[in-house]
Amino acid sequence: AYMAIFDGHDGDACASFLQHELHGHLCRQAQFFGDARAAVARAFREADDEACARLRADDDASGSTAVVALFDGGSNKLLVAHCGDSRAVLSVSGGCALPLTQDHRLTRPDELARIRAAGGLVVNHRLNGSLAVSRSFGDVLHKDAATCPTLTAAPEVAIRALDDEDEFVVVGCDGLWDTLSMQTVTNFVRAELQRHRDLQRAAKALTEEAIARGSVDNVSVIIVALHQGPGSPKHAQGPA
Repeated sequence: AYMAIFDGHDGDACASFLQHELHGHLCRQAQFFGDARAAVARAFREADDEACARLRADDDASGSTAVVALFDGGSNKLLVAHCGDSRAVLSVSGGCALPLTQDHRLTRPDELARIRAAGGLVVNHRLNGSLAVSRSFGDVLHKDAATCPTLTAAPEVAIRALDDEDEFVVVGCDGLWDTLSMQTVTNFVRAELQRHRDLQRAAKALTEEAIARGSVDNVSVIIVALHQGPGSPKHAQGPA
């Protein structure tokens, strides 16, 4: 099973490209199950190369974050790959929130050091004074080697062998996480599912809660319930 959220900025062209094309790039990696991390990294790089070529041809400066969740029912493993500041969190062992991603922002010391070591300009925790993330798809104006040689779509990849105590995964864009903590989100979803077991209703309620708490960004959410049937998890997406 494949689930993904793409959060675009400065236009929707890059996010739309990823929505239609990234899955295909992942599927074309013949050695995927031999070395999943390398395969995902290659797929992200090739997708970004294609996206940037199209964006340059169209004189389009848009970019996008990405967070992808892949569930392998045969091995009962969950793979999460991300680029940017969209997140995934796993509810484990009675509702404890386990982060599966770490934001690629310039408030993160290792990302700040990486950018500065390559000569990138950082102003007010933003790349070249404007870009809030340190990794992204597209953003061709920031990928000229003369201005920022280290802006990349290289993903960080987490692989987890699931067990019976793993309950659900929440995938969301920064409009959710800037307003609600990961533990708050996990508690909210767990309470919703205990009341009615309706994933779509829970996803919708979570987006509404983020907006009620003051989110001024778009809010997109996917909830993936684990261990609810053979082969693949059940999932639902909340409105943007």
